[in-house]
Amino acid sequence: MAICLKIKGSSDSFVEAINVAIQNNDILTWAVDVEGDYTSSVLQWQEKAWFRPIEDSFSEFNLSFGIIKARNIELTCSLYAIYHARFVEMLLAHFDDKIEDLKITPLLTKGIDVF
Repeated sequence: MAICLKIKGSSDSFVEAINVAIQNNDILTWAVDVEGDYTSSVLQWQEKAWFRPIEDSFSEFNLSFGIIKARNIELTCSLYAIYHARFVEMLLAHFDDKIEDLKITPLLTKGIDVF
């Protein structure tokens, strides 16, 4: 399951806008780590998985977020769905004007998701 976006402007500036919003506490439900990956900051879901931004210049979608599972936690369908739905909710609530198109793939996506 990947989140694929067609961004208005550059992927780098979009990711930077997410990071700035997290750092400024405009986004309270997500955290970014030193590797640039995103995890839920809600205690119940914190560090159970991460999203990694991946720039894509080969498809109509120029930015994807692939999921990375935690080493010691099973990535269940429910956890998968919660992470994807809440991350997309955050993107639409804060950056809808910067997104031209968005899709979520239903299964793991080779080359994007890290399992």
